[in-house]
Amino acid sequence: MKKYLLFLFTILANANLIAQHTVSGILSDKKDNSLLLEGVSVAMPEFFRTDITKEGGTYLITNVGIGVVAIQFSKDGYQSVLQFVDTKDSAVVLHVELEKIASGRQENTITKENLSLPESHSYTNTVYSSKTLRRINRINNFAALSYTPGFDIIAGSTNIFDPSIRGISSSQIAIYSNGTTQLQSNWNTPFLATITSSGIENIELVKGPSALLYSNNSIGGVIIYHDEKPSIAGTSSGNINLGFFSSTFGGNLSAGIKGTTKKGIFYSVGFGLSDHTSYIQGVGVNAIKNTEMSEFAPNSKYNSNHLKATIGWSKKWGVSKVTYSYFHQQSGVIELTNFATDETDSFQRERKLSSPYIEQTSQVLSSETNYQFKKSSLHFNLSYQNVDRKETVPTSKLINHISYATIMKSWVYKLNFNSDPLKKFGYTIGMQGYLSDEKNDGEEYFILNSTKNNLAGIVGLHYNLKKWVFSLAGRSDFEQIKMENPHNSNTNDSLSNRIDPPLNLSTSLSSSSAGIVFNANENLKVKLNYSLGNSAPSVRQLCVFGKNEADYSFEKGNKNLKNQFSQVIESGIRFDQQDYSIDLSAYSNNLIDYVYLKNSQVDTIIKSDTLTVDTVKIYNFTQSNAKIAGIELSLTFHPASLDWLTINLAYSKINSKLNGRGYLVGFPSDKLSGRITFSGKKLNYVYQTYLSLGGINYFSQSKVGDGETTLESYFLLDLHLGGSFRWGKQNFEIEISANNLFDTGYYSHNSSLNRLGKYGIRGMGRNVSVQFYIPFGLNSNR
Repeated sequence: MKKYLLFLFTILANANLIAQHTVSGILSDKKDNSLLLEGVSVAMPEFFRTDITKEGGTYLITNVGIGVVAIQFSKDGYQSVLQFVDTKDSAVVLHVELEKIASGRQENTITKENLSLPESHSYTNTVYSSKTLRRINRINNFAALSYTPGFDIIAGSTNIFDPSIRGISSSQIAIYSNGTTQLQSNWNTPFLATITSSGIENIELVKGPSALLYSNNSIGGVIIYHDEKPSIAGTSSGNINLGFFSSTFGGNLSAGIKGTTKKGIFYSVGFGLSDHTSYIQGVGVNAIKNTEMSEFAPNSKYNSNHLKATIGWSKKWGVSKVTYSYFHQQSGVIELTNFATDETDSFQRERKLSSPYIEQTSQVLSSETNYQFKKSSLHFNLSYQNVDRKETVPTSKLINHISYATIMKSWVYKLNFNSDPLKKFGYTIGMQGYLSDEKNDGEEYFILNSTKNNLAGIVGLHYNLKKWVFSLAGRSDFEQIKMENPHNSNTNDSLSNRIDPPLNLSTSLSSSSAGIVFNANENLKVKLNYSLGNSAPSVRQLCVFGKNEADYSFEKGNKNLKNQFSQVIESGIRFDQQDYSIDLSAYSNNLIDYVYLKNSQVDTIIKSDTLTVDTVKIYNFTQSNAKIAGIELSLTFHPASLDWLTINLAYSKINSKLNGRGYLVGFPSDKLSGRITFSGKKLNYVYQTYLSLGGINYFSQSKVGDGETTLESYFLLDLHLGGSFRWGKQNFEIEISANNLFDTGYYSHNSSLNRLGKYGIRGMGRNVSVQFYIPFGLNSNR
């Protein structure tokens, strides 16, 4: 009774708001109703409105439009709850009870485009909050995701890498941000992260072709950047984040502010920069001693700067926002020539990059609009993307020279209609596509100029019977590619024997997915999913001819490549208790006409106006049938009697087979990861303290592809600790990490650095980092 009297008092105190459409209520503990929950995040994505429960567990969201909307309630240590309400009444009252769960489990997220929690998904996904990524504290966010079973990075340098999901990488993984697919340059290999971390709430990994609703290039999966929630109406806030890293003698700095007016106008601005010198290789007692390389990984330097600004309007008809994102980076390329010229310690600690290096600038202007009807909703996204990529090499005159450059300009669009989410049967229908034009802008060219036009129709169906949830999705693409020689002849190109691919290609593609979720009881869920992915060969795979600076190979395209298919069947079990949780999944991926790079075992000599003559292996694009199969297991223990202790364990095993003739190249090894975390509410003057030991054991990889060598197992141990302090009225957080605590000298199974020299380049050694995170409030006028 006490909590309802308190709630009535809150409503009377805000009586002037009742004339508007509002949603309000009380949050309490499910097992102990007298425990009113403060600090619960309340989010309504369709109208981009939020609140946080105050003392007494009360919340109030004002200026809500009329329609059926989703509300998510989330708090650390509790199971997220998703509720759909009809706001046709002027004052909707919704009381919610939250149930405690094992702490340290994956975070949940919903967006206006995906109004469901992972429990109802038949596919596998993992979500990392910005707070979790900050605590793991790696130089780039992708490296922080390595604890995830089934996810790896194919390292090339500090910030040159390919994300790998269940062994699939490169152009078969889609990147999704600002409500739309982010297109990558056709010569963007390995991957260069060009998504700013400013204003990011969390990063979500969706595994396998079930990501087809996001993009046509998603046989491997999709990586989704979710924007942070807006400020509570009438408030504004900001943060400053400063980090230092010992191995690279580098640092990151970022800052941002955001706010929302009472009239529903919201904004955010964030910027950041980073600067890192060459990293120090791991040593360890078992490292091979040699004189061919210095302690540093030569020219693994990296710097970047970024800016992101958003302005939007939340009205009773819905929400609309415009975002501009700018990202510029320079990434050094490790080469054999660096060993002879750049091995001095003083040079490697200089900030200036040495050629060769890759410079890339990405600019995105996107518009996102959500129209909320009484029983349905309509989403429209439109973005303009500009990617400018340059590769700089040294010349005999000892000056940097831009030998290769491309500029890609793209328009990307998406239109979705969602039915009434309160109905058992629901659907999503829509269309999406892009128009992309990429041209060479340098003296040399490795791929042809190209124009791509893609148009797709999508449909998603679901039928929710509470115990059973059925889902079905389909996608049909029509794609045209037009290619042309940048110089109208090959006479200006220093490379000979370039292939002559078809100049015009048209293809139709279809993808589909079907899934079942069986909710046996509140604790046990069983999932089954089947998906069929279909993708066309990329421009790079068709016509590339030249040296890949970042991958230490000479690549040749294949004009005869056919469309490739992926057939995936996946099953999973999820069991939740207050003290522990278990996630187990198994999958099998049959790849038909799978496109991959094959080592020809032949060297080529590249003669050009450089300091040295390069001799590299020739790799040809070819295709064959293949099969990938694996299992993934995640365990979380958080005993109620020991609420200060959390144990996380994860294991992934993966096998690949190439049509009975060997194994796929660059495939990840099995790995076992774990973390044990001790946490407390207060220790002397430190609040929210934690101490975490995390380790990843990569098993030996003997099933290697052509041209690869067997590598031994290795173990990397990480230490993380931190907490929150108060200085007057200001809170700030300090996080200290030591990654690769034992300074292990290791050779990553996925790294192209293993091709360099007699022994290759080892991964980063011990890296001690310190990070300060300072949140602050600018004003509050509620």
